[in-house]
Order: sequence, then structure tokens, then C-alpha cells
Amino acid sequence: MNCEFKDKVVVITGFGDASSREMARHFLAADADVVACCATENAQVAAWELSPTVHVVNYEPGRDESIVEAVAQIIERHEKIDVLVNNAVDSVGRTLAELDKRSLAIALDLTIGEQFGFVREVIPHMKRGGTGRVVNINTMSYLGLPGHLDMAVCRSALFGMNRSLALEVAADGIMVNMVVKGELEEAFDTEEARSKVVKTIPAQRLGQVQDMAHAVAFFAAESTKYVTGQTFFVCGGKSVHFSMSV
Repeated sequence: MNCEFKDKVVVITGFGDASSREMARHFLAADADVVACCATENAQVAAWELSPTVHVVNYEPGRDESIVEAVAQIIERHEKIDVLVNNAVDSVGRTLAELDKRSLAIALDLTIGEQFGFVREVIPHMKRGGTGRVVNINTMSYLGLPGHLDMAVCRSALFGMNRSLALEVAADGIMVNMVVKGELEEAFDTEEARSKVVKTIPAQRLGQVQDMAHAVAFFAAESTKYVTGQTFFVCGGKSVHFSMSV
């Protein structure tokens, strides 16, 4: 059992999908104080079902004041934030023909806007503590996939934010890294769909939510103190085929 997280306050934003739930289980098993930032009632229920010790904080996507209030609640109760797992849920993806300026702006606000909002509010508290870990969660969409123009724009913005922020706060003892989620089994409903995708993955299998949790835990650990600004793919080798996978 990893004792590095004992009594650490770990905040997971965009909580609710299978990956974020598994991350929470991992940190709970390591005696961390887990905070689930939830934007839906289903996410709240999922957090409560994990453990009664999970601190559930609600926020409203697209509303800056809501994120400010959520972080204020966390600090009021825990007095610190050691780890921010900065998650946001992808949309279904849209083509150029399906997008206009307004719909792209909405997509940006609900993804990179949300993740920016949380780091903006959390980083000052980490600076006061003299240490911190930010793990930004991204998806393969940032590499540019057909039919996902909006997500390519949003997710590539996170790639830039991750690097720039890492350089800005490294001297404060805050490590900022990014974990990119490949195709996980949770995302596919049929065996036919799974088999089709597996053929495109060098490892010849879909990922598991545990694969994401282990990667996030590495970057979240206090002992990971000389690694920052990095991008780590949990994708079975598929990212090797893309020139932007750095």
C-alpha cells in the first residue's frame, strides 16, 4: 500500500466516469482524503457509493463563480489541496460542418475553460503550502481525429496549458503533468466495436481504468518531485503513430 498519500487532500474534478471513480478508489485505499467535484447528480451518487468519506462538492459547468465556490468549500473543510486531478469529460465530437463559432466557444468553455478554472483557483493554495501536484487528464482527441474538430481544438489547448503552467510554477515545488487517456474498455458497448478498435492498438487490447489510475498516482506522488511538464500516454502504444505525441 502506498503510504505517500496518507492524509493528502486529493481533488478530482469532472468526477463521474469510470476512470475517475477508479482513481478515487486508488487514493482512498492509500488513506488519502478524496474530494469529488461533481457536475451532475449521477456523479454525486457515484461518489457517495464509493465511500461515505468522500467529500462531494458540486459545481456548475461553464460558470466561473461555481468553480471559485467549490474550491473555497474544499479549503474551508480541508485547509489545503495537495493533489489536483484535473479531469473534464469529452463531448461526442463535431465536424467542421457541424460547428459554428458559438458552439466551438461552448465546447472550449466546458473543457479547457473548466480545467483552467480549477488550476487558477487551486494553484495559489499550493503555492502557500510550498508543494503540490497537478495531473491534467487529456484524451487522444488532441492529436487530431476525424470528426472531432472541436475536441482537437479544446484538447490541444490543454497540452499548451500543461507545459506553460509547469514552467510557471516549478520553482514553487508544484509539479504539473498530463496523462492522456487512450481507448479504454469502458467506452465500448459491443464486442464488435471493441474488436475493431483493438486492431488499431499495438498492444492488441483495450485499456483498463486501473491503467489510468496507476499512471495518475505516479504523477500525484510527493516523491515525483523532478518530473514536470510531461505528457504520458496510456494508450497501448497507439500514440507512437502520431507526430504530436510528445
